[in-house]
Formats: sequence, C-alpha cells, structure tokens
Amino acid sequence: MLRALRDDAGRPFAGPDSIFTMPHVEVPLQLLDRNWLIAAIPAAGWLTAERGEIRRTQGSAFLVALLLGGILWLFLSRRRALQRVAEETARREAEERFLRLFQLSPDGVVVTRLRDGLIVEVNDAFLTLSGWDRAELIGRSTLELGMWRSKADRDRLLQAVHTEGQCVGEVIRVRRRDGVELEVEFSARIIPGGEEPMLLSLTRDITERRRLERQLSQAQRMEAIGRLAGGVAHDFNNILTAIVASAETTRMALPAGHPGVEESSEILRASGRASDLTRQLLAFARRSVVTPGRVEVNDVAEESSRLLQRIIGEDIRLETRLAPGLPPVLIDPTQLQQVLLNLAVNARDAMPRGGVLNITTRAAQGGMVLEV
Repeated sequence: MLRALRDDAGRPFAGPDSIFTMPHVEVPLQLLDRNWLIAAIPAAGWLTAERGEIRRTQGSAFLVALLLGGILWLFLSRRRALQRVAEETARREAEERFLRLFQLSPDGVVVTRLRDGLIVEVNDAFLTLSGWDRAELIGRSTLELGMWRSKADRDRLLQAVHTEGQCVGEVIRVRRRDGVELEVEFSARIIPGGEEPMLLSLTRDITERRRLERQLSQAQRMEAIGRLAGGVAHDFNNILTAIVASAETTRMALPAGHPGVEESSEILRASGRASDLTRQLLAFARRSVVTPGRVEVNDVAEESSRLLQRIIGEDIRLETRLAPGLPPVLIDPTQLQQVLLNLAVNARDAMPRGGVLNITTRAAQGGMVLEV
C-alpha cells in the first residue's frame, strides 16, 4: 500500500505527495493538536476503482484498520527519521568538540593506526614540539622519522599498550627534526571502534622542568655542603684558638734566643694560615660576618694563589702580575678571597683541556683594578 500525509495547510509531511493526484482514499484526523489528511492507494483485490472513485469491496472495518496502520507507519517512519537526524547531529557535535580539544591541547597529540603505527592526524602543539610539518608526518610512522632515541623504549611502551590498553606518564627521550633531544612525558591509549582501532598518544615536553629540578637538587646539595663546611670551620677555629693561646704563652715564657721562641713563632704563623682557611670556609658557607677594612689587594691575591692552584688543578697554570705601590681599598678580605675563588672555579670549568689563569692588579684613577 502507498501512503502519504499532509498537514492542515496542505504541506507534504511524509510519503509521496503525488498520491493525492491519483484515485485514493482520504481520511482527516486530529493528532498532537494538529489537523492532518492521510491518503492511501490500496493493493489490488482490497479496493476497486470505478469512474475515478474508490469503493470498498471487503467491508469498512478492514479499510479503517488499513488506514490506521498507514497512519502508524507514517508516524513511526517520521520518528525514526527524526531520531536519525538527532543522532547524526549529536555525533557531529561530539566530533567538533573533540577537534577543538585536539587542537587546543598544549600537549602534542598524535593519532596513529594501531596495526602499523602510521600517523593519521596530529595537532599544532605536536608540530611545534617535533619540528615537522603536518604533510610530512601524515602517513608515516614516528619510528621511520627517527623520533625515538631508543627503539627499546618504543617496544616497551607498545607492549604496555597492547597488554593493558594504555600507558601513562612514561618519561622518555625523543628527537626533534633538527636532532635536538627532548625529555618528554608520554601517555597513550587505544581508541576502539570505527573501521579499525587507533592509538591516541600525548607527548608533553618536560625538558626545562627537569633541568630546573636538577638545578634545585644541586642547590640543595650545595646548601648541605655549606652547612657542613660552616660547622667544621667553627669547630676547627675553636681548636686553633687553643693552639694560638698555648703558642703565645710558650713564646712569652721562654728567654730571648731560646730555640723554642722561633718554633712557637712558626706555630703562630701556621695557625694564622689555618685561620685564613677557616674564614674562607665560613665565607663559602655564607656564615661569616662582613667586616670591611683597609686591605692590600696584592697581599690577598698572593695568599689566595696557594689555595687557587690546588683548586684549578695541574693542567692549568696560575700566573700573577701584581703592580707594586697600589693604594689600599676598603673591603672585607674574606669576601675578596671568595670572589677570587669563584672566578677561578669558573675559569677552570671553561678550560677542560688546560690553560693559563692570569691574576693581575694595576693602578687606576681613584683606586685600583683587579683582573682575572
């Protein structure tokens, strides 16, 4: 049976509207607060047409049932069509939301085929991270492009994905197009459905974060060493105080010309050098009190040179050229020694194959110049 439906304004709603131009049966009805007109052309043997009119041949009850069935069919068809439209709209909106999130993600996102690893789609963040263009990535694998620093890492992560369906927060190293290695946090998950399963992976560049973490760890270790050095320097200074006091007492108790006087004086000189060393340790630990005074810079440079030679090593030659007759300066001598120590360490690191470290002093208008 062919059926068609019009609304109360004569607009087609469902079925071929051409039925209304043929011999047909029309039934008006009210449904959902609207007026409708349904038309039907029955199959042969059910109704007969004479002189352009449709007549019943097998009773009114059958015709009514036939028309009601047509009405039900038309509305069910319409509802299914509306449902399909709603499902298609929801699917399209979900895809649009995914694409927006896909492109707005600050992490590099890649969609690859699970069976062969070929790239299907990437977002802009991944292009920035990898240094490749989109056209160069699509249809190729990350292994083919040489992005993996270690193939063993790739095999291990793929095994985890196939076994558990995902891997989360794995720290690995990858290569950019220009060969620069990056430390990244890698996560991946299998996306089922569609024609074949896909692999969605997220790559987050943590190179700078890890560098800062290592710097913080180094600073914490240096702080601990500084505290240890400060504690050792204080204890050692207490011992030196007792040695100096005993040497002074001995020297004063001995008569002039006694051999012990010179030996006591040597003990005092050695204790003075040891005291300088404790001041340097305290300066390193940032625990010394700054006490500026009139200082001969040449004397500080000469005293520091013995310690500096041990620090810079045998591959670096230390040369000093100190101009005589320089005016004294107002500075804390321990802090000045610390400056020389820091510059010497930097110079040593800048000359891993050896070299020459020069320390010079010269006169300048209104003061003097110390050059390293």
